[in-house]
Amino acid sequence: MKTFKIIGVRPLKGCNKHVIKNLKSDTFYTFYNNYEFKDEKVIKSEQQVPDNLYASNISLHAIVGMNGSGKSTIVELIIRIINNLSFYILGEQSGTYAAEPLVPVRRLNAELYYEKDNVIYKITISNDSFSWTDERGNIMGKNSEDLQSLFYTIVINYSHYAYNSLEYQSEIMGRYKKKFWIEALFHKNDGYRTPIVLNPFRERGNIDINVETELAEQRSIAFFSYFKLYHSIRFHPDYDIKSFAIKLDKDGVSQKIKHAMKDYYPYLAEIKDMSWEDMEKSIKEAWVKRFSFLNKNNEYSEYCYQYLVYKTMSILVKYSFFQVYFKDNSKKENPFDEVVTMLIKDESHITLKIHQILYYLDDPYYHEGRYYWSDLEPFLKKRSDSSVQIDKIMYLLPPPIFKTSFYLSYRTDKGQLGVVNITDLSSGERQLVYSMSSILYHVHNIYTIRNAENRKPYNCVQIILEEIEQYYHPEYQRILISTLIDYLNKLNIDKNFRIDILLVTHSPFVLSDIPMENILFLEQGKSVTSEVKEKLKESFGANMYDLLRFSFFLKESAIGKVSYDIINRLMNRIMNDTSSDVFGFYEQTQINHGNLDKYIKLVGDTFLKNILDKKLGNNVSTENN
Repeated sequence: MKTFKIIGVRPLKGCNKHVIKNLKSDTFYTFYNNYEFKDEKVIKSEQQVPDNLYASNISLHAIVGMNGSGKSTIVELIIRIINNLSFYILGEQSGTYAAEPLVPVRRLNAELYYEKDNVIYKITISNDSFSWTDERGNIMGKNSEDLQSLFYTIVINYSHYAYNSLEYQSEIMGRYKKKFWIEALFHKNDGYRTPIVLNPFRERGNIDINVETELAEQRSIAFFSYFKLYHSIRFHPDYDIKSFAIKLDKDGVSQKIKHAMKDYYPYLAEIKDMSWEDMEKSIKEAWVKRFSFLNKNNEYSEYCYQYLVYKTMSILVKYSFFQVYFKDNSKKENPFDEVVTMLIKDESHITLKIHQILYYLDDPYYHEGRYYWSDLEPFLKKRSDSSVQIDKIMYLLPPPIFKTSFYLSYRTDKGQLGVVNITDLSSGERQLVYSMSSILYHVHNIYTIRNAENRKPYNCVQIILEEIEQYYHPEYQRILISTLIDYLNKLNIDKNFRIDILLVTHSPFVLSDIPMENILFLEQGKSVTSEVKEKLKESFGANMYDLLRFSFFLKESAIGKVSYDIINRLMNRIMNDTSSDVFGFYEQTQINHGNLDKYIKLVGDTFLKNILDKKLGNNVSTENN
């Protein structure tokens, strides 16, 4: 069976203190407890967890600990190792014009271990050098193709305090004084060449929530449609797709053409000496030559042609592997002919909006107005050729010349049908939809790269979800892993495409879906997995009380601090405890002998309440005697 797992990390002596914080140098932090570090090697013992617990191509593990225990430090160590490895192999530019240049982390000394196809690999970063080997002694990392034989990492963290580039100044190398290494990893335009992306996008630590919402809505429309059409399920447990409302975005198209003239044309004119007018005309002619239907005119055709010009230039500038066809065609009358041919062949996320325009021009189904699912379903089924792929659904959605509003239906408490704009959902409801669509979007894009020319595809993905339960009601936390696994399984991806999921969590509901063997427990930078296992034999399917008490290092109890103190002090008062601490508590809460029974009635635990009632009754009886 083909395997893929991130096994663990090991910070080494001499590593920047800002990087390792409270982690211990030369300590191996393992994510799967059937691996151990011995004699400078990772030794694998028999696995107790079934291989297909979640799916044959999906493995899942977690890091748990109190705030400040080192959870995020371990995740950031993984990110830094991948960043430096990418820099040493790809160089600063990572092969693209528009992407932020890669910058190495200063004084990084650490190791990352992973298993792929039953072979264990080690990546070592040592200051300004690296080594990448497998257990058989083979050496990797000689070129960029090797990097794509690694794995792709998707990191999702919606915390406001995470990944603020201004907090990484101590890690800047001398000649990169004004650049922060982490900023290059929020990339949007590198074609997934650097094998890691951080979500959501941040600029100097700030998330542009309006941009993120717009992107998330576009992805959500596609996944609501896909799961409804091909799997007859909802993309959200409480909401179903209802309708679209679309409106021509004249200003948006106009701004894109201005952007192309200002930023893309000068770059391309350096390669081919052409005026703007000639370049615009050549791009249009190259597209019309390939598709006869482009000669058909409808009320929105001109906006579509303008968008094709913008997007063709945008892709040429941002993705160097398409520039080859632009540079090496000096003998052709139209320098864009071969470029257009390759753009048509490409079926990755890069050309998605081009395909949307082409599908629309071939069959201009959409006009300004409202479209209900009952109308859309037969259209989507007919045009998607029964190929159960998210790509086809995306191609058939309203093209980018339109602004699209998305409406969902739901059942009210009285069983009546309600309708709501997706932007009017609660923060928790939107977070569930948006985070799931972001994960699926990136996994889908990485998988479809295999269809692109001149690209060696990734066949493994690591998904790191940091405290993804933020905003979630306990019921959403309870179904989180089940929902994610179910959606990934329905993406229609090859089972040879493997996924390893790491969750950093504070939720006992999430933890109850993960076996003890797959959990790293941390306390003050130290692994305490063996100590926790002595108290909590198994986490998978364990009850909430045991998980809270033993897995999350609660110091006193699994109930709130106020109720815990009051119950303890009530017991002391009933037993005639006269300590000064107890008397101080009575002054603060104004508890006296006459109102003890009111406090006892507040206690929700029946067992504790009965004990307090019994003790109070005994004491009253003794006093009366």
